Amino acid sequence: MKTKLIHILLVVVFLLLTAVFYAKIPESKIYPPIFSKKFPLSTPISFWASTLGMRRLAADIIWVQTFQYYGSSGEELQFSKDKDYGKRFPELKSYWQQLIRFDPIFTQVHLIGPATLAWNLKRHAEAMELIDESIETVENMYENFKDLEITEELEKHPLILGKFSYLAELRWKLYILKTVLIYFHLDKFEKAIPLLEGLVFRKDTPDEIKIMLAQVYEKRKDYDKAMRLWDIIANTTKKENRKINAYKNINKLRELIASD
Repeated sequence: MKTKLIHILLVVVFLLLTAVFYAKIPESKIYPPIFSKKFPLSTPISFWASTLGMRRLAADIIWVQTFQYYGSSGEELQFSKDKDYGKRFPELKSYWQQLIRFDPIFTQVHLIGPATLAWNLKRHAEAMELIDESIETVENMYENFKDLEITEELEKHPLILGKFSYLAELRWKLYILKTVLIYFHLDKFEKAIPLLEGLVFRKDTPDEIKIMLAQVYEKRKDYDKAMRLWDIIANTTKKENRKINAYKNINKLRELIASD
């Protein structure tokens, strides 16, 4: 009985602290309010971290959960012709959405999320919905920064931890990626390639976008360019399994070149 009372007391204290911390969060003109939209798949620890004002901590927690859900198989982003493959990971969009909403300047999420849905799983409608939300979020932040007259010459904003130009760069990348994914959906790969080439070597562009271009090169039988890009990925990635996969692709492409 005593243990049960202690558990009840802890729950009450938890709820009180959550309410107090949430009430004390200052309104931000940069970040959207936590409850502006429904948070899918929210977990207690990430929710509480967000109510404490530690939205980036909450995003880091969900980032790990996302790759436990999607990345535990060790599979790389790939162009799959298997029609049933797209039915896998049905809640993936919700994971990416939650990350965007907790930390709207998480560049990797904005770019990786739509790529996994559109390129790997062939769920174009979900990818467009996700990237449109990213664009809307970044556009609103971009406008709010201008309203606050935070310019490149001023100090870094304590919430954004980056300059105004950072948002301008992210905004540009999102519009480019959306155009690329539309071309892919229409099977107009030739029009998508120059756009991707202008995107992959920009700062903070994730490996997943480079992998996508390498696979497009291979699909178009431009094996030399694909091999060079896999070599760059192998020498710059921080993930050991990705490095191993890159070298496997390089060896495969060498065989294809030799057989031509």
